[in-house]
Amino acid sequence: MQTQNDLILLATDTRLQRSADGGATWSPAGPWTQADAAPAETQVAALLAESSAPEYLFVLTGSGRVWLSDSGGLAWRDALPAAAPVTALAVAPYFGIRAWAATTEGLALSTDNGASWSLRPLPGGRPITALASDGRVAETLYASVRGGEVYRSDDGGATWADLARPGAASVRALALDAGSRGLLYAATDDGVWMRSVTPLQPTPAPTPRDTATFAPTPTATATATSSPTATASATPTHTPSPTATATATPTATATAVRRATRTPTPTATATPTVAPQPPAPPLPRDDDRPTPNAPPAVPPIEEGWRDR
Repeated sequence: MQTQNDLILLATDTRLQRSADGGATWSPAGPWTQADAAPAETQVAALLAESSAPEYLFVLTGSGRVWLSDSGGLAWRDALPAAAPVTALAVAPYFGIRAWAATTEGLALSTDNGASWSLRPLPGGRPITALASDGRVAETLYASVRGGEVYRSDDGGATWADLARPGAASVRALALDAGSRGLLYAATDDGVWMRSVTPLQPTPAPTPRDTATFAPTPTATATATSSPTATASATPTHTPSPTATATATPTATATAVRRATRTPTPTATATPTVAPQPPAPPLPRDDDRPTPNAPPAVPPIEEGWRDR
């Protein structure tokens, strides 16, 4: 397995071999079990890693134990010490690693690089024989169960949709085309089958759009041009110097106060209140594109299973 440009990992019966120079030289990594353990305890059934987080490695042994390393293989620990034997394992990039481990009791899910696990229901209530994850949408998972049926989940294994059965034999392995993510392959006892699927598209967070549009809102407060009201009160008070002081004060003050209050009435300030428009664009766009967080309906399937 090659996790970086020059880093190659090779699993043996008792430990991992590492090459940091493209295979020119090799050095042993730390062992994941005791040297005197039974052969099924040390035999490697699967070695999984993600290039986005190469320090996290998962090993599935022939006895159904899962060993985890967060140091690129230098040290190992038992990832599921209290779980039933694991029959299938899958990983996907998700702020590190998201891992699924299928057991006879359910589907164990970890969203924190294998530190903790939660149990999900088995698809169809039957044991899982193979798993395949989507490398770009961590919520999408494919699983085959005992009997040959294949299922799909778009919410991390909480709910499942039946994708029918490829052929008449048991499914040994599943693989999703890494490029298009639109072809699902199933290796069975009577050959390799394939079918087209519709992948979900990863959606970036739309929050940056709203921050720029809120800038015009402070300009609405600047339209409080009540400064001209001071000029209206100044002109009537200086004219009453001819002895008509009694008559000038009531009329001038009354008109000045009413003009000051009516001048702000041009409620052109209502026009800047169009600023609450920013929340409107995200609503139609979020509705148009499915997100992994909200479990969508079963995506349309273009074609069923066909023999390769």
